[in-house]
Amino acid sequence: MQFNNSDYIAIASAIVALCALGTSLWQGYVTRTHNVLSVRPYLDLLISQKRGEPFGIEIQNNGTGPAILISIIAIVNGKSYDLSHEQPLIDLTSILVCKKLTYDATRFAHEARSVFPPTSIIPLLTITPTSGEDQFWNHINRTCKSLRIELRYRCIYGRSYMRLYADEKIQA
Repeated sequence: MQFNNSDYIAIASAIVALCALGTSLWQGYVTRTHNVLSVRPYLDLLISQKRGEPFGIEIQNNGTGPAILISIIAIVNGKSYDLSHEQPLIDLTSILVCKKLTYDATRFAHEARSVFPPTSIIPLLTITPTSGEDQFWNHINRTCKSLRIELRYRCIYGRSYMRLYADEKIQA
């Protein structure tokens, strides 16, 4: 079979077209990966245990994109509490605070699919002792040693993430 100049031009055009297609597909993949990473949420748990200030648990989004909550689970002494509902927050509060003491508590239940914007700090629980501050802090510190909190959330692209906080991260 004999090739003439137009055949060589056609083959070269096909090779260039395939290369352009490959480059376009690769660029699409790279752009999507960049977009996913550029709006990735990163939730942190802030636990305030400073004497003279209220005890507090807050969720902070240090990422560049919104976090969509899946669940917040607290585990104390082997028992789980789903903190997306009010009653488990009340139960956790009663475990954290010695029953003999009086206190004021503010609880914020965040349901599944709640959105945490970037750079936001969202309160979960605040406890202020109204009597026996030394006993309050001693009991909180002992209880926090067995406290584990698991945050499950996803990004706007549907990727799921999980953060686990244990006593070494939240000790006073």
